[in-house]
Amino acid sequence: MTGKQFRIRRAVMDLTQAQLASELGVQPNTISRYENEDLKIPKAVELALTTIEQQVSQRDEQEQPTK
Repeated sequence: MTGKQFRIRRAVMDLTQAQLASELGVQPNTISRYENEDLKIPKAVELALTTIEQQVSQRDEQEQPTK
């Protein structure tokens, strides 16, 4: 995964770098380093990101008003 892909996935979830860092258990500057490709994104972080995306999606579905 590239830093740009990582940034896009974070933006789609509408999370700040600090919020995503908290979810991943890393420092906010680590997220910046991933996005700027100053630091390689570990596979474990990619997998955790997928899990967070699923949780955000489920949360968003629950928050939508029913018709």
